[in-house]
Amino acid sequence: MRAPVTADDFGLTVESTKTIFDLVQAKRIDHVSLLVNAPETKRAIALIRRYRLPNIGLHFNLIEGGPLSEPGRIPSLVDEKGRFHPLPVFLLKLLLRRINMDEVKTELHAQLSVFRKNAIPCAFINSHQNTHYFPPVESIVFDAAKKYKIPFVRNRGSILKRLRRFPLKYAVFTGGILLLRLVYGKTGSTYPGFEEDIVHPGTDYD
Repeated sequence: MRAPVTADDFGLTVESTKTIFDLVQAKRIDHVSLLVNAPETKRAIALIRRYRLPNIGLHFNLIEGGPLSEPGRIPSLVDEKGRFHPLPVFLLKLLLRRINMDEVKTELHAQLSVFRKNAIPCAFINSHQNTHYFPPVESIVFDAAKKYKIPFVRNRGSILKRLRRFPLKYAVFTGGILLLRLVYGKTGSTYPGFEEDIVHPGTDYD
């Protein structure tokens, strides 16, 4: 039996949104990760609602584009233009303890609220570039999943299975996790997940 296939980045671009939708209609995709603060988010939500697409989860994004929260409420997460820091800057700020975890929580709840406002059940949480697995972001995501009764959070095994195809990304991710655990310690918390194959249709990530 094959592992379920999850397509990330629904709503990122016209191409990714169209490609993922077509694959869902062809029954080649089992789960879809929705970016709620991306250029094509409105189009993606319209498709979800019109066609009642199942198994939609939050692709929590802290590293690309702009936030849903007012930038003034989350200053540690954004630059002087109110845009998210790219992944290397975000990771460095985490290591230096310059990311305010209350602000991460604020933005996570703002992104989850999109599901409630559009009457879309949130089936799981994962994240853009796997930042939800970084301590201590992980604990905040787990707490939100529990609060809103979201069944699953993407697990480490599925992330590493994909990243092994990209040695540099694998090294950066695993090295970053080790450094963050030295700074913050192990969270000790866990949350249910499922084995999945992660794909990014309509992008150059794969």
